Amino acid sequence: MKMLLPSYRFLGLMCFKSDSGFVDAHCHLDFLFQRLNFKGTFSEYQKHLKTTFPECYQGCIAVFCNPFTFAKKSIWQKYIVEGNVWGSFGCHPNESGNYNDEIEETLLGALKHSKVRALGEIGLDYSNKMKYSTHVQH
Repeated sequence: MKMLLPSYRFLGLMCFKSDSGFVDAHCHLDFLFQRLNFKGTFSEYQKHLKTTFPECYQGCIAVFCNPFTFAKKSIWQKYIVEGNVWGSFGCHPNESGNYNDEIEETLLGALKHSKVRALGEIGLDYSNKMKYSTHVQH
């Protein structure tokens, strides 16, 4: 018997009420803004699309998982300087072939930033989309 997940109700989320607030714990602002060709700040993005954020929205943890992105401070710092954005850094398994000692140094430096809350996105990817062996990912 196939189990079905309940359907996602976007409008239901907009009515979500919480005393503690809503924090998106995993988002990719760099990918999103690049796809949309959006050059502004996250605050400007929020104002422009305010009807798509719940009333109790408190902020987000932006995940930077491409070594070339976190190696360039100008890319990620513009997001986490905002009051309601925190950061997470790691090397996604799909990017593990680009990981080297220099990238590791920039990763360690980024992790020292006061607004960084996590190390991730990391792990081993066993999906059939994976382009690097588990040896390289490790």
